[in-house]
Amino acid sequence: MSNSSPEEKLWFQLVDENGDSYKNASADYVSREPGLFIAQFRKAVKAEHSNKLATVDAADLIVYANKAAFEARNYSMIQAQMRSSATLDDLGKTEDKALVVVVPRGNFINLYYFNS
Repeated sequence: MSNSSPEEKLWFQLVDENGDSYKNASADYVSREPGLFIAQFRKAVKAEHSNKLATVDAADLIVYANKAAFEARNYSMIQAQMRSSATLDDLGKTEDKALVVVVPRGNFINLYYFNS
């Protein structure tokens, strides 16, 4: 990661579908590019955590604007998940306001299935 200034960082937290840290990942950031949109951000997250996300396609990552949006996803008729074309200009500016990136459960290999 580069030594970018705070306004150049786009903070995020990798979580599982329950909101727990994914593979013990701490909050992290990627470089903020002007006009960056979700599809590009997912690819940057995948590249930054290529080991943890080795079996996950970038397009399968689910992005929420913040923890509150993630927590509200089951309580609202409004889709809290961000669209691939949404821009990130005013989001994820601090670690406390990090985007939430969910790694879907379907990306785990069922070893029992292969060993039975």
